[in-house]
Amino acid sequence: MDLKLTLFFIFIFGLALGSHAGQDIRFNDNWKFFLGDASGAQATSFSDGSWAGVCLPHTARIELTIGPDYYLGICWYRKSFTPDALWNGKKVFLEIEAAMQTADIYMNGAKLTTHIGGYKPFVLDITDKVTQGQTNVLAIRLNNNYSASFGPGIPVPDFDYFGGLYRNVTLHVTDKLHITSALFENIPGGGGIFVTNSNATSNPVTVQVKTHVRNENAAAKSCVVKTTLLDPSGQEVAANTSVAQNMTANGDAVVTQSLSVNSPSLWSPDSPTLYVVRSQVSDGGQVVDEQNTSIGIRTIKFDRTGFQINGKKLYLHGANRHQDYPYIGNAVPNSGQYRDALRLKEAGFNFVRMSHYVQSIAFVDACDRLGIVSMACVPGWWTLWDSDPAGMQTNTLLDVRILIRYYRNHPSVVLWEVVHNESKDPASYTSAAKSAANEEYPGIYTCGENTNPGIDVSTPTEQANGRTSGVSESRPVVISEYGDWSYGGRTSTSRVLRGDGEAKMLTQVDNHVTSMNADKALSWLCGDALWSAFDYQTKYAVMWHLSSGCIDIFRLPKFSYYLHQSQRSPSVVIPGVSSGPMVFIASNWTNQSSKTITVFSNCEKVTLTQGTTVIGTQSPDGGSKLDHPPFTFTVASIAGTLKAEGLISGTVTATHQIALAGSPNKLSVTIDRANQPLLADGADIAIVHASVLDAAGTVAPAAGNSVSFSVSGPGTVVGNNPVAAEAGIASILLRAGTSAGTISVTASATGLTSGNASVATGLTTGTLGNREKQAVGNRARGGFEWIVSGNKLIVKTPASAMSAHPFFTFTLCTVQGRRIGEWTLSGNKNMLTIPKGPHGIYIGQLHGGTQTYAAKIPLNGV
Repeated sequence: MDLKLTLFFIFIFGLALGSHAGQDIRFNDNWKFFLGDASGAQATSFSDGSWAGVCLPHTARIELTIGPDYYLGICWYRKSFTPDALWNGKKVFLEIEAAMQTADIYMNGAKLTTHIGGYKPFVLDITDKVTQGQTNVLAIRLNNNYSASFGPGIPVPDFDYFGGLYRNVTLHVTDKLHITSALFENIPGGGGIFVTNSNATSNPVTVQVKTHVRNENAAAKSCVVKTTLLDPSGQEVAANTSVAQNMTANGDAVVTQSLSVNSPSLWSPDSPTLYVVRSQVSDGGQVVDEQNTSIGIRTIKFDRTGFQINGKKLYLHGANRHQDYPYIGNAVPNSGQYRDALRLKEAGFNFVRMSHYVQSIAFVDACDRLGIVSMACVPGWWTLWDSDPAGMQTNTLLDVRILIRYYRNHPSVVLWEVVHNESKDPASYTSAAKSAANEEYPGIYTCGENTNPGIDVSTPTEQANGRTSGVSESRPVVISEYGDWSYGGRTSTSRVLRGDGEAKMLTQVDNHVTSMNADKALSWLCGDALWSAFDYQTKYAVMWHLSSGCIDIFRLPKFSYYLHQSQRSPSVVIPGVSSGPMVFIASNWTNQSSKTITVFSNCEKVTLTQGTTVIGTQSPDGGSKLDHPPFTFTVASIAGTLKAEGLISGTVTATHQIALAGSPNKLSVTIDRANQPLLADGADIAIVHASVLDAAGTVAPAAGNSVSFSVSGPGTVVGNNPVAAEAGIASILLRAGTSAGTISVTASATGLTSGNASVATGLTTGTLGNREKQAVGNRARGGFEWIVSGNKLIVKTPASAMSAHPFFTFTLCTVQGRRIGEWTLSGNKNMLTIPKGPHGIYIGQLHGGTQTYAAKIPLNGV
């Protein structure tokens, strides 16, 4: 077959398959934005030419790093688009992951709905509102002012209503015969795909899959629902289960299938193994809808003896997490969500309380992948019942249901906080919330403040005497907050910036040690959660910056980070995560430093050396309940270098060295991508750190130089520029542009040698291999390569492979499993035409004979 005929066949085959398979289209780019109200902006004829062009996620206004005066008011978003011809005869759904916080949605001037709640995802059917063959306009009016009728309600310390479309927006284009969305269907305990498993400690384990299918054709259909379970390598591990289902016209059905799995690898924080449930719906032998659902097989139990996962006791060592970043507020891209989960994991935490609202699904995905169990929370405080109790009850019960539908297939979520934060809710609400939770997901563990009777797990705070009240509890107990308020309230000594210096950071450490020891002394306690993981912002007048985190707002660690990291077992080693044996000297090592040196380590012993003099080799400090107490040494003088070596069985397994810094001499720039690609999507963010170094390369911890950042290439800096260094490090955000290329960042300051670092965006080439756990296939052999060029995808297959398999099939899917297109390949180089619209990370799969090769492929919305 000659190349022209091959390309023609590929193009026609892609169109033909596209007419059957669904698409997930990232709808994040090419929006127009206006800060303020704009009369008539919903109309298609409205002129938005003077509005700003933006990409999502987007915040209504770039905000200060520290400060209470973020924007409250009205803003508008508009997006113009022309439907692809492939949408003809299809269903079109609009999914908005979050919009702060009252959203009026219009399509072509017609109002679709008013959605309330700034944290909840929602899905709309816009099939009948989209007009083929012409430009369509989606317009959204947002109001992020407070409301007394739905959570969180009034402004209080833990809720910042940064305005904007601050998460992803997606179009789902499906066949009229399709797997539904649980968010759209609004069926208690139903809709979409719902996966559970039997006792994971038994063998075999039964994985039950409920698939809700809807037929929106005017004629009856006889379809086949096929469910397959794939292990992390992509191999089928349970017999295919296919069920024929007769569907009435405009009818729906729930297909329940059970798959038996022999000796599965179980999901746990130390071994977060993920499987994939592949669900396919076929009509006349043709797959018309396909979804992949990532799951973990595990069994959990809370009781008065503690928390168990897969029959083994695990102490939940956790922290609370707020989602905001400096400058961009809540508009954190998926890479930033992953960064926070990675920082938590590397800090030694195995548990996170998602305080106190529905958080990004990207964050929960990262918790699944990294092994962090979590508590999911509804938004709000007790004050909500004062103004509109009827409205609050209705809206918060809806929050409970959406929370569970959104997270129910995620193995990381083990607790469901269905009552309000630190609240004693009315008994009528508590009872209704418990009933709603069990209707949505029978047998789950609800939790909340100990003043709420009937909830499964009591989660009091330290400051509300949670340890005392827990003694008389019959329920399991998790301390939901510790380490902050008990140490001075609004002026807590745990609220420390990195720039406040060594002594105050060590005071925060002492506070954490005191609380952790008190908790670990309670044999009945399931675990606890530090307040908080990250510094964050708040509008509350008295507490306008909460620096209670063990990690600062630019995601840099304080001393207490390493205290928590040292509580992890040295035997835990997780690929891609800083783990295993560790040691850290908690000193800035300046002339003002203490001569009493605190060292954190999870090793058996630590040797401290100053210069060439061994200070000593010691075991951990006594009198502690911690798994790995700190080590304390005393030095005679502040001079030279300090080196700590962690020893296990007499062998050095970890080392940390610090040096007395000289005068500031130069800048060194690093770009924190959290091990993720920087996508050229106009919204992805990396964090840039410029360290002030002496001539020998040691960070000068007292340096506060004013640092200016400049950028060349397809990117921009976001934030105060110049910015003063804090504890020797100046930080700013880097936003990628919409074109691929290399971004170079230069940091400069008066009297210092400039520093520079570069990062590539776009990721336009790569090698096909099994680099995505949700992708099917064996590990790559033979160097299959791909290149993205505009709307062309070039797939190269070596002659050696082609001799064994003259024809290959190439499929392009979303990470959720919806198919974008499928092509037949022949020859060692094939150019494919990508359907319009795909934007973001997709999965390419190359099939030949019995082999499948797969890779992540970033597309830029061609």
